[in-house]
Amino acid sequence: MINRISKGQLPAILIILFFLLPSSAFGALLNMEAYTDKTVVSMGDRLTLTIKISGEVSGSLPDPTSPGHEGFDIIGVPYQSSSFSWVNGRVSSSKTVNFTLIPSSEGIFLIGQSEVSYGGETITSLPVEVTVEKKEETTAPEEDKGIVQGMSADPYGRVIVSTSLSKKQVYVGEPLVYTFSFFAKVRLWENPEFSPPDFTDFWVENLPASKTPREVIIKGERYRREDIKKVLFPAREGDFTIDSTSITVQLDPFARPVVLVTDSIELEVFPLPAEPEDFKGAVGNFTIEASADKKKVKAGEPVTVKVKLAGVGNIKGLHPPVYEESELFRGYEPKDSMEISMLNDLISGIKTFEYLFIPLKEGEVTLPVFSLTFFDTAEEEYKTVKTKGMALTVLKGDESQAGLAASAQISQHMSGNGDMKKRLRPIRMKSSLGNWRPASYLKGLSLFLIILPPVIFLALLYSKGASRRKHQEQKASLGAAAALKIAEELMGEGKDKEFFAKTITALRDYLVHHFHLVHAGESKDELLEQLSKTNLPETVLQRIKEALEMAEVGRFAPTKYDETEMASFLVDVRAILEDCEKLNLKKGGSK
Repeated sequence: MINRISKGQLPAILIILFFLLPSSAFGALLNMEAYTDKTVVSMGDRLTLTIKISGEVSGSLPDPTSPGHEGFDIIGVPYQSSSFSWVNGRVSSSKTVNFTLIPSSEGIFLIGQSEVSYGGETITSLPVEVTVEKKEETTAPEEDKGIVQGMSADPYGRVIVSTSLSKKQVYVGEPLVYTFSFFAKVRLWENPEFSPPDFTDFWVENLPASKTPREVIIKGERYRREDIKKVLFPAREGDFTIDSTSITVQLDPFARPVVLVTDSIELEVFPLPAEPEDFKGAVGNFTIEASADKKKVKAGEPVTVKVKLAGVGNIKGLHPPVYEESELFRGYEPKDSMEISMLNDLISGIKTFEYLFIPLKEGEVTLPVFSLTFFDTAEEEYKTVKTKGMALTVLKGDESQAGLAASAQISQHMSGNGDMKKRLRPIRMKSSLGNWRPASYLKGLSLFLIILPPVIFLALLYSKGASRRKHQEQKASLGAAAALKIAEELMGEGKDKEFFAKTITALRDYLVHHFHLVHAGESKDELLEQLSKTNLPETVLQRIKEALEMAEVGRFAPTKYDETEMASFLVDVRAILEDCEKLNLKKGGSK
């Protein structure tokens, strides 16, 4: 008995027959050609030679033999791509193999002759004539030999990394620039995963990244160079080792990522000379100026004095300038604000301290004179800058009214210390494809065959990426647990500075890897900004911010913290990590 084929079974049978039929059934005919991206090159230039095989073949195409390359050297590994199409019942396939060549001598050469065997026949490509001329002067700079020697590269030289310090010997508080350089001559499938060293005992400021990579030449080859730069301010003297930096790069979507590790760098930090009594740690070069909002007030009414410290150095680390207390005034703790500039690898800016003084006696008085003592590393000596005296006329006033005005202004002054940054969130627009209709010819088997290959490819990419992200999150949890264990040991030894440094590093590394943040850097504000783009609740974000601020105080404040205070901080950090694990969040969610 013969069963009839139903209409529903016909597409499946056609697909099976399509892949089982031999290529000869389609009248297979292969073509092969060779061509280059240019016919005239100079010594030191790169040349791309392309071998293309095409024909009406349903199966996979064979690989060509290594092409003739007299007068040239093949560098790296060839890059292959394949395509397949089915139009009006006709099948065609093509394979393209790109070779990167660099000339070894001057002259005129025939290159690109290659062979391929298929169906018992051998097909040969025609060679291409290329002229190699003498190398002309190039504007692309050659990398410094010292940097080149310290580089780390993958086996094929596709990507290279290096690190460097602008200085190898500095004073405590003197800025130096740490540079991580990334060189690539191929495209990357994913953003690299950057793992910087632990900059314990340093204030860190991230310099802005360049908007576009610049082209450089390394050993005769062109690379795109991108730098990540940080300004480091040593917090204590001693011999330091800046640990190696690692970067994970995905060069092939179906291969394991490439991990490159740089060499560590030695740094010597000298102690400052014997410190003057009024020195509070300022290192750099600064100026000072002051201004008052009033020249005439009534007794008991407040006057605001703004003191501006401007210059080059650790602006954020500047303490309030000192002044002599007087029986003529009652002073209050200042509030501060900053304007930071980062140009030419220098940290400069202005830090403004706003003081509130209440005159206690009538008459012609002089407002306090402010001073700042800093260590000038260029001249290796301490310097003191002072404000000019500002005259103030204090008139007799109504004590009750003056008291009310002073109370209101003092309240406003104290509450205004520390501005809250408002975050602006993008408006997400919803879109609908409900009214869209495909063209009539994109139906049935044709549509299926068109979308199947990219769907499979994207599914494989997604699966591999998801697996890597899951592994990264697990690694982040284990790494944080191990780091907090070390922090607990430091707490038991009474090493409060090291404890806060290790604890906050564990928290920062966990957040960066768990939420797959890119270039979060060492800046607290930069990290919080990237975290605000996740679906972390505001309460958790606030706790993270408080932990980061507490750690900065613990690391650099002259106060020593006891074991009870450190244990309380450690409990808070562990609670933050546990909440993040429970939420099982990922970057890009909505809040």
